[in-house]
Amino acid sequence: IVGAVVGDRVFAVASVELFALVQAFAAGAVLHVLLDAPAFDVGRYPRSSLGGVAVGVLVLAWLTQSHPVVAVVDNELHFGRTLFTLAAESAPALLLSLLILALLGHNAQRLRLPFFGDGPRLLQALSGVVAGVPAPLCTCTVAPTFERLLRRRVGIAAAIAFLVSVPELALPSSLLSLELLGPSLTVARLFGAVVVAVVAGLIVSWVWQPTTPSGTSTGSLDEASRPLLTSLLSAVDHIVPWVLLGLVLAAFCEPLLSTTALAQLPRAIEVPVYGLLGVPFYICASGSTPLAAVLLHKGASAGAVIAFLLSGPATNLATLGMVTRLLSARVATAFAATVFVAAVAIGCGVNVAVDARWLTLPSLHADADHLHGVVELVSLGVLVVLLAVSLARQGARGFLGQILHPLDDAKGGHVHGPHCGHAGFASPRFVKKAPVARVQFDFSPGKIPPR
Repeated sequence: IVGAVVGDRVFAVASVELFALVQAFAAGAVLHVLLDAPAFDVGRYPRSSLGGVAVGVLVLAWLTQSHPVVAVVDNELHFGRTLFTLAAESAPALLLSLLILALLGHNAQRLRLPFFGDGPRLLQALSGVVAGVPAPLCTCTVAPTFERLLRRRVGIAAAIAFLVSVPELALPSSLLSLELLGPSLTVARLFGAVVVAVVAGLIVSWVWQPTTPSGTSTGSLDEASRPLLTSLLSAVDHIVPWVLLGLVLAAFCEPLLSTTALAQLPRAIEVPVYGLLGVPFYICASGSTPLAAVLLHKGASAGAVIAFLLSGPATNLATLGMVTRLLSARVATAFAATVFVAAVAIGCGVNVAVDARWLTLPSLHADADHLHGVVELVSLGVLVVLLAVSLARQGARGFLGQILHPLDDAKGGHVHGPHCGHAGFASPRFVKKAPVARVQFDFSPGKIPPR
């Protein structure tokens, strides 16, 4: 009643910005409806969920035509044009990386690369990097693989280097970086990722004090080969949600910030600040690449962006929680500090190279002004179809679960809940998860939850 009587009068004299804040607050207040488990199992109706997502997007697009809530800064691109530009530029590289990952998953058993558990620690760390490059894994699936390597007593230097190199050197992030950041920064990013992975492996192997008997073993990944179509759909399910998240975040940043907005930070502290910002920033390397392109366009230095890209995927909340659980808080602290220092050092080196004009930087507005070719448009169309297929297979909760469920693994095990993508669940309320490697609960109707 108060809203009906007073609402119109209040907003008649209110600014557009205030109206946008109220809308954002209302959206956040009902967001739990999407994330919490309902009274019935929506996992059985993924196609209906796809229909709901489609209707929601159409309604949102229609509303923003008559009620724009994002003010565009002068001479900057609006949200829709930025999203289309970044998506079209990224589409060929992303589609190619998905196809390559599908082939790698299909031939996983033929691509086993060994981890060296004996010998110098440097050799162990390098073997972890080499094994991580062709691994058909993504950010959310590397955690259980890392845990399995530790239980098989693979050298800790190799395991840590593998943990860092998989998200940093993954094909999607590498090819997206080549397209959005240019060849120069891509080479700097990949070289920095190798250095960070090796240094982190060496430092952690020196800090870690094993509680099990000494000795290491040499092993390889036990990844089973999968049918080609299954491997492709799995890659789409795991990677596309992250990329879509990064594209949307980047598209929102473009109209809100001027091209000099991020250049106000003093150069002396810029690289450390961005490196520190990446530590708690929970987004994978593929998703952070479009965001990095916009940050670079908004005045951030190339070195700061590289430090952000190196520290973020390697030391996100899920990774640090997993390292703390499997090893110790002391090791996790040393791991995060090592990655941060190495990323900052590499970022400073990149700034020196840019000042010397050894590296060239991309231009977002130039990408938006040129006409997109047939390859970009066709690739974008194929990706939209694959996105719809992924939503139809998983539903909205399963789609979002690709981003959210690594946090469950980091806290002590994969708990079947509203964002794990499995059927027959309810949302349990735990104060503290048991300190074990992996926990599975089945709260299907008619079953008593295990104690």
